[in-house]
Amino acid sequence: MRLPQGILAGARPGRKSAFRVVMAYDDFTAGKRAMDACNFLGFQLGEGVELRSNMWKFDILRHARLHEMAVEDAIEADVIIVANASDAGLPDEVVSWIDAWVPRKRGQTA
Repeated sequence: MRLPQGILAGARPGRKSAFRVVMAYDDFTAGKRAMDACNFLGFQLGEGVELRSNMWKFDILRHARLHEMAVEDAIEADVIIVANASDAGLPDEVVSWIDAWVPRKRGQTA
């Protein structure tokens, strides 16, 4: 898999640019899958890019202050990975989190 051209449009030649990844995950197994995807992304981006990542466990998103911190992280992220262990869909706190950052990301790439 190759990344689309322009994904690092703000990168400066000769300088390590930061690429921000936010991961939300359900349980240990889902968190590991999210980290595997993040590591693969880092490999694809190459050594010239500093990968910065934050992880948010689904149940943490129930707490108002942490929820808002996770929203801010998502707004600033270049990539957002949601890893769910359940086939039953996303829990309400995750849907609420997504609903909080999606409208605020308009005009930004992710």
